[in-house]
Amino acid sequence: MAGTKPNILVRILKSYVRIIHNYLFYRRFVTIGRKNLPPKGTPTIVACNHQNCMNDPLGIVFALDRHAKFYTRADIFSKPRRAKMLRAIGLLPAYRLGWDGGMDAVKNNEKSWNEGEQELNNGQTIVIFPEGMHQVRHWLGDFSFGYTKMAFEAAQMSGFEKEIFIQPAANHYKNYWHMQSDLAIIFGEPLSIAPYYELYKTKPRTAQREVNKIIHQRISDLMLDIRDTENYDEIDFIRKTYGKRFAVANSLNPNKIEQKLEADKRLVATLAEAQAAEPERVTKLYSEVKDYSAKIASLNLRDWVFEKQPTLPGTLCETIVMIILLPLFAAALVPNILIYLAPNLITPKLKDKMFKASIYLGVSLITIPLAYLLTIIFDIFLTKSVFLTIIHVILLPFLGLFAWYYRKNFIKLKAKFKYQNSKKLRKNAEIAPQRQNIWNELDNLLVKQRYSDN
Repeated sequence: MAGTKPNILVRILKSYVRIIHNYLFYRRFVTIGRKNLPPKGTPTIVACNHQNCMNDPLGIVFALDRHAKFYTRADIFSKPRRAKMLRAIGLLPAYRLGWDGGMDAVKNNEKSWNEGEQELNNGQTIVIFPEGMHQVRHWLGDFSFGYTKMAFEAAQMSGFEKEIFIQPAANHYKNYWHMQSDLAIIFGEPLSIAPYYELYKTKPRTAQREVNKIIHQRISDLMLDIRDTENYDEIDFIRKTYGKRFAVANSLNPNKIEQKLEADKRLVATLAEAQAAEPERVTKLYSEVKDYSAKIASLNLRDWVFEKQPTLPGTLCETIVMIILLPLFAAALVPNILIYLAPNLITPKLKDKMFKASIYLGVSLITIPLAYLLTIIFDIFLTKSVFLTIIHVILLPFLGLFAWYYRKNFIKLKAKFKYQNSKKLRKNAEIAPQRQNIWNELDNLLVKQRYSDN
């Protein structure tokens, strides 16, 4: 028997959030491997890496083809009314040793886990992030065994008659913090734990360890998992800059997140192979990358400026276009300004910047209807025309996106002028040659060597 469907209010809320999430907050939202999901009504635990706070579960919600229950941090269930609302939308509390009150609080997991086991036996899907907390980089942390314990205890509850699946999943963000970026959710090959039932009956911890090892590896294979933490910043800088060139050399489109992810995985693997084969050469490369990235950061510039090498005539032409479009930008910004500015009241106070995107998305769910309502009232009062008001409201999302990209291009335009006029840049004339030397070395080390090996 499949799990019960959410009530009509929850489904309306989900549809509203889906529109904001899939079409306004993200530029492209891609689901990969949905065919790997077990059939609906099959007891399934979706285990996923955790990269970006609230945005991770929302991505899973809109990638799945079914209703699911999610385990999330228990502290948000502290108020009875809030707890009731959270349960209504499918959330269940998970108590964590280091965050939710120590061992006494963790004991509450028994009841919460039993609830999940009942849901599994009803054919429901449960989503868990077994790292227990979000990571701040593209790498996979260690897993707690809670999800394997739940899977086996759910099977035991059915007398080991029901087949329980653990579905590995991964998320990948082009940019963690800004809207109009890209997000991919990837589902891998599910694992049936039925072959481990007999082992679990005699050695439960061994069965859990074996299952956990497989799931951890499958999730690692799905995502961008940079294991070289010592050189992480340099590797990440290479993939964000040179990575586009590497993708093209591997016949992959760097503008499609699913193909760029594949290219990034190959790039990281190839760097690891090169470091194992020629450690001194790669260490020297990382040192050069670190020095180059520090130099352009000191100029408050990014690598794309040195790649594009904008000319003064071209920059002046762009400035003229921006001036011409300025009135349209003002008209687009005014009704959307509340949406853009409201999150800034909260984000500067954040100690953990990984909450930034969640704040932007969460606040926009409130400010978008509020801003649109205020616009409707103002338009009716000003124009006395319902028709013109409706047209304006229909255009608001497009105007909002225009304002966003206008601001983004304005920031890039400032960078181009800085590139042209910076005295510091003229004093650092070695930056461009240094960049070219790094790129040549990467070509020789990664691209040419890769093809010669093949």
